Amino acid sequence: MAAANLAGRLADAQRTGPSTVAAGLLVALSFGLLAVGRTSLAALLAGIVLLDVGTQGMQITNQAVIYSLHPGGRSRINSAYMVCYFAGGAAGSLTAGAVYAAFGWDGVCVLGAGFAALSLVMAALDRLRPAEGGRPAVAVPPTT
Repeated sequence: MAAANLAGRLADAQRTGPSTVAAGLLVALSFGLLAVGRTSLAALLAGIVLLDVGTQGMQITNQAVIYSLHPGGRSRINSAYMVCYFAGGAAGSLTAGAVYAAFGWDGVCVLGAGFAALSLVMAALDRLRPAEGGRPAVAVPPTT
């Protein structure tokens, strides 16, 4: 609940980029703790809490971003988002099951951390994409 509140305040302040990065880092860190949690109850519990905080923060941030695309179409946008969200969850569960069968718990933790890293890469690429007017959303150093 606290994570959703904080993510909502950041989104309201147009800080979705930092919120996405923070949530992605928490999710990645959570899988490190979950891997250690195989032998430590404290690490397991901390990993579960961080995973929940990170995913809740990411969920709120994602919804703030998609709702800004077409404020009059929130219901349709939310329906499409939730279909994709649950389809992604189902695909992730299927993949995690196959990874667990092949590589065990450590493999699942690497997979989860990899998905978190992918979200961070996508957030970085989003910051580099051209904004309206053809210029990048943030200043990008010139390449030589």
